[in-house]
Amino acid sequence: MGSFTKYRNAVLKYSVIKTSQKTKKEHEELEKKFIAQALGETTTSTKASHPTKQEIFISKLYRGLIEVHTSLESLKAFEVYISRFPYSKTTISRSQYLRFIIESYLHEFYILKERTNAYLTTVVRAYRSDYRHSIYVSKTKPLFKAIPNIFDNLLKARGGHVHQSRYTDNDLDRLDALELYKTLGTDLDNVFYILSEDHYKEIRKKWKGIITSNNESVDKVCDLIFGVLYTIVCTKSGNIRHPRIKKPNDQ
Repeated sequence: MGSFTKYRNAVLKYSVIKTSQKTKKEHEELEKKFIAQALGETTTSTKASHPTKQEIFISKLYRGLIEVHTSLESLKAFEVYISRFPYSKTTISRSQYLRFIIESYLHEFYILKERTNAYLTTVVRAYRSDYRHSIYVSKTKPLFKAIPNIFDNLLKARGGHVHQSRYTDNDLDRLDALELYKTLGTDLDNVFYILSEDHYKEIRKKWKGIITSNNESVDKVCDLIFGVLYTIVCTKSGNIRHPRIKKPNDQ
């Protein structure tokens, strides 16, 4: 089990326990109210319960984690998207589909970088009143510096541009041209059709390899990052470590 999965499971299990406890209590209160009304008894309205500090704390950890998890799952899904062309009976061309997949992948990659960086900030701030806060800051400070470089370098190594909304690629431009030429109604239509099919397969194979390799690298990076966060948020036994203002032996 990787460090990200280990961290994710610890936070999610704790969230489920806390949520189920609150839900059970609310259901019990609602059931008592319905019974009283059925018996014609007077009931007093119960004020909505405000979230506790613990609930607010775990909610912060949960929401950001789900965002990172969603981005990771989305990146992996592109390995499937690029493996097939589901629009053969539409006006969407193969080159359009490939370009859309590549641009969408690079965009999701950028989103993951931003969400990971934001989650680090969330964790550090969640423990700002903790007596161990300075230790946690020292643990995460190198990650804040490394994340932009690591993610950006992964994209640059694959020929991507982090802040570029429109991806340009000579191979895709050539495929666009070949798909256009095969529709001109000349004696060369069949030749251009064969060339476009071969070129499409080459580009798809190339980018499928890039996406798969990139995702493997991202998994390793996330394991590194969340391995550090695990030491902050979780105890050795896997329990959630809540912020504490004073040391256990303080009076």
